[in-house]
Amino acid sequence: MCKDCLKEFRPERHRTCLDTGAYLLNFKGCCKCGNRVALKMVSRKVEEEEDKDGYISEVVTFNHICAKCSHVICEHYYSFEAGEDAQEYLMECPLCGRGAHTSLFDRAAEAASVHNSEGQEVESKQPLEECKGELLSLQVGSLRQALQEVEGSDNEDDDWED
Repeated sequence: MCKDCLKEFRPERHRTCLDTGAYLLNFKGCCKCGNRVALKMVSRKVEEEEDKDGYISEVVTFNHICAKCSHVICEHYYSFEAGEDAQEYLMECPLCGRGAHTSLFDRAAEAASVHNSEGQEVESKQPLEECKGELLSLQVGSLRQALQEVEGSDNEDDDWED
């Protein structure tokens, strides 16, 4: 790893997690040859695993090198894990920075109740994926009804012009 080629060592990238590419805004230039344009990814390794419970993990590592003189800038590390309730992403790289992101699956939404066209709460026996269309239709119907009520009330006192 070469700190002389970087503007900032491991910048904070918040939720950004890259498994390919390079954060060129942080590349000062190759300290060996002066190249400021291109980098290459070499020695890319991808390790994937899936355990008996269905958990998936992927780890990607590679080296950022100068495209002109092959000087090694740094090693890039990326990981992805997916389980039953979440997906987790992680990136660690002196050039690209640190990033982490977790996406949680809302299992409670599958058991959530639905409102019918009369506004009454109805317990849904279907998984959320199967009743998305029905929910969307109900929401569109409610919006149309609200718009009709607003359009139907012609107040002469309003300041809006048509």
